[in-house]
Amino acid sequence: VPGIAIHIGQTWVFGSAPNVVGHEQKIFVFGVLGLSVLIYVISGVQYWFSDYMSSILRVRDQKTRLFYFTLVCFTSPTLGVLLGSITKNKVCENDMTKSLIFCFILSILAFVFAVPSVLVSNVNAYISLMWLVLFFGGALVPVITNIIVAAVPPGLDASGNSITNLVSNLGGYLPAPYVYGILSDINHDRGIIGMRFTMWYSFVGVVFYGCAMVASIRKDKEELTHIVEASYNLK
Repeated sequence: VPGIAIHIGQTWVFGSAPNVVGHEQKIFVFGVLGLSVLIYVISGVQYWFSDYMSSILRVRDQKTRLFYFTLVCFTSPTLGVLLGSITKNKVCENDMTKSLIFCFILSILAFVFAVPSVLVSNVNAYISLMWLVLFFGGALVPVITNIIVAAVPPGLDASGNSITNLVSNLGGYLPAPYVYGILSDINHDRGIIGMRFTMWYSFVGVVFYGCAMVASIRKDKEELTHIVEASYNLK
């Protein structure tokens, strides 16, 4: 996002610092945007899950809907977070590029299962697909959160955390239930278009994670170039 400047304690302008610093800023921006998309999808599902099952899938029994809600919205993200944490520590370690590649793969998997989840009419198929979507989404949370923290410049941890929370709230928690309701009212379809938009919006997250991954790869190349040049100059 060239041309944007953030001044919090020190000047932070895209493109004005060395290329490596510029790539870290892009990683932070795309990481925060990707997290907000993830929160949007999860919030929309949790808010409208029971209503969608009642209106579209015709699951009238409240206890059955509560069971499915608990199964999907509690177990899948929790297990996903455990997967993300273990993989981050065992495979990715402290390598930002490996972590972002992992995030990119998880976002693709979540989107692949999100697409058909709102096209099926079978309850068991819907529950299975939604479980997988939230599982891979949950696995993203600890990894991308760690990346965002690592990409914040030294001394700006508090400000970076504030920006992350602000964007997550304004781009995730706040609009998700509201947009779903508006689309349902406009189309008079009891939530079909609203849920499809919510689930397919995860593709935007794939784009953001992809951009962050590319920025990290370029950062690694820039760092390697600087090391080689420094070694050559010492000779």
